[in-house]
Amino acid sequence: MRKVLFALVTAALLAGGAAFAQGMGASFNSNQYVGVGLGYPFQAYYGMDNALGNNLGLRVRLSSYFWNISLGADVLTDVAQFDSAPISIYAGGGPNVDYLFLSGTNTLGIGVSGVVGGEYKVTDNVGAFLELGAGYTYYFGDLAGLNAFGLGFAPRGAIGVNYHF
Repeated sequence: MRKVLFALVTAALLAGGAAFAQGMGASFNSNQYVGVGLGYPFQAYYGMDNALGNNLGLRVRLSSYFWNISLGADVLTDVAQFDSAPISIYAGGGPNVDYLFLSGTNTLGIGVSGVVGGEYKVTDNVGAFLELGAGYTYYFGDLAGLNAFGLGFAPRGAIGVNYHF
């Protein structure tokens, strides 16, 4: 059984390596997009591919957790693109400013978050994406009535749609 599992894992790694070597399969005809991600948190985006250089895009995001509103920016880069399927894998992250209104507590925070995701090219202008990430925010002032500073961890996960124009 161990030999079979080893053979399957080896075959998957070789196939994955061949796929990573493929070129620009999921590129769109434009470099600007807007998007909406449903999940935790709800997110709205505006982004520009190659805004900061070759393969370095910039995305501004507005996120809403149940108890928090966040405005942030992400620098994104394509990790892999596949010819056989119109999919691109991306990763990145950046800073954010949060406003926390938990249990009557109103406080500001600054933080950083990271994300890994994939986008599937549905049409020349529409892409569907799935992404996962996490962030840490340092909150100033009265955190949940404790009169203390605090560090908040926030997971991110969304499935959504981008419109490229």
